[in-house]
Amino acid sequence: MRVIFEGWRHYPHSYGVVDQFLALELFGRVGIEVFHRDIPFVFPKVRTGLGDPEVERRLAKIPTARPDQQADGTVRIIAPAPLHPAASGRTLVFCTAEFGILQPAMIEGSLTTFNATAGLALMTPSDWSRSGMIRGGADPDKVVVVPHGFDPGIFKPVDAAERARLRRELGWEEDFIFLNAGALTANKGIYELLKAFAAVVPRYPKARMVLKGLDSIYSSTRSLDEYKAALTEEQRRIVEPRVTYIGKTMTYAQTAELYQAADAYVSPYKAEGFNIPALEAAACGLPVICTAGGPTDEFTDESFCLRIKSELRPARIDGIPAAHELEPDSEHMMQLMRQVMDDEGLREKCRAAGPSYVGARFTWKHAADGLVRVLEDEQALWWRARPATAPPPVAASALQKALELHAQASRAYQAGKREEAWKLCHEALRVDPLNAD
Repeated sequence: MRVIFEGWRHYPHSYGVVDQFLALELFGRVGIEVFHRDIPFVFPKVRTGLGDPEVERRLAKIPTARPDQQADGTVRIIAPAPLHPAASGRTLVFCTAEFGILQPAMIEGSLTTFNATAGLALMTPSDWSRSGMIRGGADPDKVVVVPHGFDPGIFKPVDAAERARLRRELGWEEDFIFLNAGALTANKGIYELLKAFAAVVPRYPKARMVLKGLDSIYSSTRSLDEYKAALTEEQRRIVEPRVTYIGKTMTYAQTAELYQAADAYVSPYKAEGFNIPALEAAACGLPVICTAGGPTDEFTDESFCLRIKSELRPARIDGIPAAHELEPDSEHMMQLMRQVMDDEGLREKCRAAGPSYVGARFTWKHAADGLVRVLEDEQALWWRARPATAPPPVAASALQKALELHAQASRAYQAGKREEAWKLCHEALRVDPLNAD
């Protein structure tokens, strides 16, 4: 079987990570030829480069697909996701739906046409994301789930001596380290995490928070500054000296060392398609505190994961009609943070349980095996053309109207048009008197 990957193999974006490790996992397998077609990155000003010479070296061995290269299957991992078939063979298009429904800006093309096209299917990493795609109009038979993975050669526990060395080098010897890694966008729940951390610290003066962002692609530093600015003066006084931010691009091995040296991983996300960092943290033996009810439920287990109670609620997200998000219970998050600091036995149990559980189910080898099964099954439902019916229309509710008015008001305010912004906000409150924004 000949497979062409189309994607961002030289960028540390989450889509690039999926592209890189699936392609590397299949490259060299008996009976499979792998080629790669590099697609321009979604943000043109971002410089190419992973910052990881070893992975770059391995990726360079994968031959580049010619423009006329024929293939049995094409795996397309870019955003927005082009919903059209490749020149030959079957085409599997990767996409995620974090907010309970497929975001229109995440695709190029019509779902109606996609549903009616044979040999074309959508791939997503979780049932949570799959349900959002279906809710957005994708035919259920044409959306397959292939969970993400981790590299067990990189993300793994270390012995006590190595962990002590890492903590000395990082200056963490005397502290209890909570770690969070990601883009620091609003859906990650970082503002809520900082508020919870501020409430926990007074009883635990050795608690520290390490946030790993990615300034080469995202505005992670600016996002963190905005979250801090939104805290009360007292919360900022507590948080500022105890939060360490790392925004530089790191190799995968260097990132793994953060997990290996930390004491607990905490991710009170509101919306995710999967959450690879939580998986990597578990693989390194950390207790994982994360939101219940989302995609992390699908790859974690209570033997190492402490799930934060949450409620599903409508979300006001520009450009995503009928969006939903999870709202983590702050009090329960604080309770779990205290529990993991107090219970050394729990932390020791997680050091064995997490790597064992995810290692048996969620490596990139498991992901690649699932991908091969999807590509090889030529008669599967996901490759068939489905009736070209339009997706159910989303009602233009009062909430949606208020959201549109609020977005207009925000733009007017940022442009210095204060009176116009005031009038738009007044109209939004008339439409929806309980509009929190």
